[in-house]
Amino acid sequence: MNAATVIDVYALVGNMKRFLPILAVLGLVCGVMYGPPIVAGLIGSALISGAMVISAGTDDSASWESFRASLPISRRQIVNGRYLALLAMAVLVFALTVAVSWIAMVAQWQLSDPTVVPVDKAAELLGALEGVATTYCAMMIVTAAVIPVLLRYGMAGSLRFIVLGACAFVICIGIAFSEDIPGTAALPAWLADVSPLAVMAALTAIAWLASYLIAQAWYARKEF
Repeated sequence: MNAATVIDVYALVGNMKRFLPILAVLGLVCGVMYGPPIVAGLIGSALISGAMVISAGTDDSASWESFRASLPISRRQIVNGRYLALLAMAVLVFALTVAVSWIAMVAQWQLSDPTVVPVDKAAELLGALEGVATTYCAMMIVTAAVIPVLLRYGMAGSLRFIVLGACAFVICIGIAFSEDIPGTAALPAWLADVSPLAVMAALTAIAWLASYLIAQAWYARKEF
């Protein structure tokens, strides 16, 4: 693990431990009330918050970004460190999301019928967790879009882009869940048989690869 990764991991751990437990509790309560997928939305937001925390806690603090540029660390290593730290966080947060979603699902069953045995509803549980994973992929895509902007413009300079991006994301989600989506008649028939999770996982991989390449290109040309 290079020094850039250690720096970002340290910044993440120092801040995530403060409110990740709160997100987990909120996710559990809302998961019981509204369904497991909302758990992924709430806890998955820690990824976006984590990307912002690194920018606000290190890059924008006491001119740390300029000081770091003078260290024997290449700009490529800095970008690599950021992505490795956030990907490691994504894996850990996903494990937490699955655990909380499972507890919320079992709690829903017990509240509706205390005689229900979770083993008997394995198929329903797997279906619910698939929805959780699909929603979590959406949060990872948003995070992938945020990282290059934060690297390029810093926390303060990125706020205007993040607000506009959040509005665009909400509009896209609204269209996606509407009954009539324009242009769907032109889509190939086989696409209807593809699992939404498989589609979102593929889009997540593409989004993170594109995000990484853009971040490398932008950060290499950034002036301090």
